[in-house]
Amino acid sequence: MQVDDHSETFFMTSNGQYIHIETSKACDEDLCGFYITITGRSGEIKFSSKNEGVVTVSNNDIQEIVQLDDRIYIDPENEFYGWKDSFYYSHIKLLEAIKNRKETAISTFEDGLKAQEVLEHCINSYQQKQYIEFR
Repeated sequence: MQVDDHSETFFMTSNGQYIHIETSKACDEDLCGFYITITGRSGEIKFSSKNEGVVTVSNNDIQEIVQLDDRIYIDPENEFYGWKDSFYYSHIKLLEAIKNRKETAISTFEDGLKAQEVLEHCINSYQQKQYIEFR
């Protein structure tokens, strides 16, 4: 089943730098996959699901290739690196929380409520054409 996971976000930092992030899976098959490029004044960071766990960091004229840790499970084609493992680790944390009855890094209802409040604030700010300031 082909689906479109698409998002586009524009930011402006407090010192006036613009940030544009766009991700999408709706594209030609040869281009399909997860990729992200973060560009700044002095360089950029690139990741593509086509490069099997490699991150490229460029700073001016210096380029470094960073190999990510190995995965437990192989991700489906065109998914981001570690997608399938993220489910595995979430289940492990849940089982540990149940077994040990201790607080863990598992999200709470209050965390979900905070996320919904942030989304509502973003929607309202967009409708009112106001900037959102992050601190």
